Amino acid sequence: MKIMSLDVGLKRIGVAYTPNNSVVVPLNAIIRKNRNQASQEVTNLLQEWDIEKLIVGIPFTNENTSNRIKHFVKLINFNGNIEFVDESFS
Repeated sequence: MKIMSLDVGLKRIGVAYTPNNSVVVPLNAIIRKNRNQASQEVTNLLQEWDIEKLIVGIPFTNENTSNRIKHFVKLINFNGNIEFVDESFS
């Protein structure tokens, strides 16, 4: 299963990819100019790499940041499985 993971920040979005669940390859970060541009770049990557599952880090202990990240993810055009992983205290 082809999986991509995101670490969504206010200035940049960290991106990593694994084609086989064993080797994870970091990709270039997406520099955010605005959320529409950033979500379009994420959508393009998902399509380019033929991603089946998207994993997004989210701090469950910070409600404001969690809501911001969830809103951003809704802007991404992706029909695959999306999983949020708690990154609190990491």
